[in-house]
Amino acid sequence: MRALNALAGLPPIKERCRHLMNKAALRICKLPDSYPIRAVLPDYWTVNQVSEALPFQSVLFRKPDNTPIRHIERVGRSSNEDFARLHPENQPGDQLLEEFPDRSKFCLLHLPKSKKEEFEHWYENIFVPKLCSLTWGFEGKEGIYIVFIDRSAKKTVRPDKPTRYRSSSSYLILKQSLENNRHVKHATSASGKATSYDAEVMVIAAGIKNAIRACSTDLRELHVFADNQTALQNIVEPGCYSGQMFTLLVIKDLQRFLCESPEHSITLHWCPAHVGIPQNEFIDQLAKSRKDAPLTTGHLRLLLRCQWQTSTKPSTPRQAIWEKAGYARPAASHSHTWQRAH
Repeated sequence: MRALNALAGLPPIKERCRHLMNKAALRICKLPDSYPIRAVLPDYWTVNQVSEALPFQSVLFRKPDNTPIRHIERVGRSSNEDFARLHPENQPGDQLLEEFPDRSKFCLLHLPKSKKEEFEHWYENIFVPKLCSLTWGFEGKEGIYIVFIDRSAKKTVRPDKPTRYRSSSSYLILKQSLENNRHVKHATSASGKATSYDAEVMVIAAGIKNAIRACSTDLRELHVFADNQTALQNIVEPGCYSGQMFTLLVIKDLQRFLCESPEHSITLHWCPAHVGIPQNEFIDQLAKSRKDAPLTTGHLRLLLRCQWQTSTKPSTPRQAIWEKAGYARPAASHSHTWQRAH
């Protein structure tokens, strides 16, 4: 039961029951001796409870805000209650980071886009060389895989009704290679009625799981690139939100992956969006193609062919940076592969 509760993000049963019992006992001790509840309950509720009984004011039962239960609630909230500590099993993300501090890294520092000149300098001199080094393998390491992740959300504002979101997400898995950055897998899926953040958490979980599954034989280092810094920061913190289960699945997969070998590691990178990065632009178009309506496999292949049949002339200054570094937009020679010309 404790494992199931921890997986669901809840404290263990015994800890939760003890907390509720202490809370109820403390609130009952705030009642006067003449109150009916105190008359029917055994002495168990008042033993070992150091609390001063507060005078119970007269109430009018016809007023909903002046009922005894409301009074007990106010007294209980204003008192100093000693809550039982959460069991360590309820913090799997903290355990993961504490157990593997050197093999789980976050590279999220960057300059804001509002500072245009400084951002351009950081982008050209820091981010682009780092990505080129990872994808081409200048250091001669083996077993390095790169995952690019993106999502797209369509917001529909309806008068006198809640705002509706429809999201889609996609990921691209590449293997480091000095000769050719080998395509491993790419996929897209409709996230349904989900916010952009939930879709991001969902596709991070899917990208990591599929990368570990598809590259399990020779995977040593896994690098994940995404443009949502908040999702990357909270991917190992299963808070109370709708995407909690995906965070727990990521922690479970990373725990298994990092325990398999001391050579295994994972690094999460922030990646700027819409600045001409070929891999990011590819998955962005892939996610947008799935956002509005479900597409068949044949239509999706045709759409990708049409979108990525472009000339070799760069259309923006940032694309010229990637052309100079040896990257070209992918040719539409095969629908299942995504390769860059070198």
